[in-house]
Amino acid sequence: MKKKLTACVISIAMMAAFYADTGAAISYAGQEGVSLPGMEKTGEMKVQDGNRYFERKEESLLQPKASLARKVAERASLSSFSLIDEGKVTNVRTQGNSDNCWSYGTLASMESGLLMEGNAPKNVNLSENHLTWFSYKGGNTSAKNLYAGKDTFVASKSPYKEGGNRSMAAATLARWFGAVDQSRANSASSLSSGIRTVSDIHLKNADYLPDPLTAAGRKCIKQYLTTKGAVDISYYEDNRYLKKSKAAYYCSANALANHEVAIVGWDDTFSKKNFVSQPAGNGAWIVKNSWGSTWGKDGYFYLSYYDKSLEEPTFFEAEQIPYQKGTTAHRFSGIYQYDGIGPGDAEFSMSTRLSAANRYIARQDEQIQAVGTYTSAAGSTVNVSVYASPTSANPESGVKQYSKSFYVPYAGYHTLELGKSIGIPKGYAFSVVITTRYDNKGDRWYFLPAETQITNQDLFSSIDFSKGQSYLYTGGKWYDVTKMAKIESGGGRYKVGNVLAKAFTVKAGSEAQKVSVPKAAIKATCGDSSVSMGAQRTEGRGSLLYKSSDTKVAAVSSSGTIAFKGSGKAVITAAASPDAACKSAAAKVDVTVYPKKGRLKSVVSSGSKSLNVSWSSMSDVTGYQITLATNRDFTEGKKTITVSSADTAKKTIKNLSSKKLYYVKLRAFKTSDSTRLYGAYSEVLKSRTK
Repeated sequence: MKKKLTACVISIAMMAAFYADTGAAISYAGQEGVSLPGMEKTGEMKVQDGNRYFERKEESLLQPKASLARKVAERASLSSFSLIDEGKVTNVRTQGNSDNCWSYGTLASMESGLLMEGNAPKNVNLSENHLTWFSYKGGNTSAKNLYAGKDTFVASKSPYKEGGNRSMAAATLARWFGAVDQSRANSASSLSSGIRTVSDIHLKNADYLPDPLTAAGRKCIKQYLTTKGAVDISYYEDNRYLKKSKAAYYCSANALANHEVAIVGWDDTFSKKNFVSQPAGNGAWIVKNSWGSTWGKDGYFYLSYYDKSLEEPTFFEAEQIPYQKGTTAHRFSGIYQYDGIGPGDAEFSMSTRLSAANRYIARQDEQIQAVGTYTSAAGSTVNVSVYASPTSANPESGVKQYSKSFYVPYAGYHTLELGKSIGIPKGYAFSVVITTRYDNKGDRWYFLPAETQITNQDLFSSIDFSKGQSYLYTGGKWYDVTKMAKIESGGGRYKVGNVLAKAFTVKAGSEAQKVSVPKAAIKATCGDSSVSMGAQRTEGRGSLLYKSSDTKVAAVSSSGTIAFKGSGKAVITAAASPDAACKSAAAKVDVTVYPKKGRLKSVVSSGSKSLNVSWSSMSDVTGYQITLATNRDFTEGKKTITVSSADTAKKTIKNLSSKKLYYVKLRAFKTSDSTRLYGAYSEVLKSRTK
């Protein structure tokens, strides 16, 4: 049976072309925004002969630094092993006329992992159609921090004919678009958007394993087969390299991979004479294909260790939860995210410190328990910090609730469990701050954990980001990603989008807490000394968190101290954070801050029946009110003039009485909620008209 493979998979190839395209340094269009000096491209999405693949600058970055544990190494040194014999492989599937072998390889790996953990029955069948369709139909206009907005990979034809790769599969599954049971999407047709965000099982990790053409790479794949499950891999498929009688395949050419399958075992003794042409040595992988059980040897075949097109071995690990189709009790019930395509069109790193952050608003009482992010190199260290109540200008400005460094052995996508629960009340802001670094040839590099989209060539992906969502730290300062310049590299121009820092949560308990405050309202003058809110938790056990509705008016510290910053109105809230037993509780204080006392500079006659009045302007007010009268008690000949500009500092008042002594005073006002808040009057000055 002839298979159509013209747009099937993706991988790393054509290194010489990559180096020629990129060079070492990257320039920036400085007039567009803040640049990231010293940035270098480490990989990018490309298309050749209809194949969409991700090309890396240095394959060696995927080589893990740690050696195998002794028992694992012993099993990986067996001369042969088969997950088929172990009963840890699902049935062979048939992709038919679709070009989505990449989704079959991905889900074969995930299904096998579920079987290895005892978390699914042998007949588990995850939908390749769902993964394929919603990788290219990912745009969702619902809550951005839940569904990652309009992010999607871009298709010029049917998703089933477009092809894909592991980067796309990982990003879509990490977004919680699938995996779903095959019964939800059983045919390769247009799927309802109503099942886009459905997941019957969540992705935990996508481990990008090292070069399979090296001894270390083969050992690592064997380790995964014996301890984790089937490993997704891609290679170049052409019938002339297949020896049908032996179901043996060996590509002797340096060809770009165009087909994706799943390794389910190995045989070191499989003779090199079994192939059409002889490879460098004996040994082959036992591989599950997606062309039905009548192809090859019951749907399987032997793939030489030395096949020159082997690329991108990956293990897709599901959450450690029993799979129950539509009723799976997921490890985490909530997700906060802005990214939907992972790194997207390219990956970049720089040699100076680079941190990244996302700021979220809790949709309900939540307990943060894990963070999801990506790494581009094996042996990376990811520092994760979580802050409560950060401002929209600085994600590190809130109360630090957590900080820990994680060592991540492999590149790819990772769920990093915090080892504790961080309670965040509904409506409160929190931020996830990450710094991802790795060593390369003795030098330290910092990965740019953000989406990128090429803007001056055919689009591979589309991203959706807005102000106040994601931030990058460079040069000692935080910047909103909307202010970042496009990255220029190898003729491409790349827009920097949302940061790759998801947060995973579980629901809080339902027991009551109670918070009380001594005063329901506080009145102050701008610049007054700080005061304590005085909040106390009288029931429950959650720690108190504070926030202000307007920090330009009244800011509140992590201990509940209120500072009066500017005139206006604000609400200060103290909330007892939720936990596994309790829901949050809150108490509020209405704060009214009046402008500072007015300050007159001079009042002088400016001619017949007029006076020139000057004063000190203020920056945090709406305007000023000038009051004149012919007696010191301001009861006779009273006149009031409003100046509706905070920047104005003088006014000529006309049509007064001739040769009359006038007393003058001034106060500032701030309009808040359609109400004028007046500051205290200045000292009284007097002057006689001409």
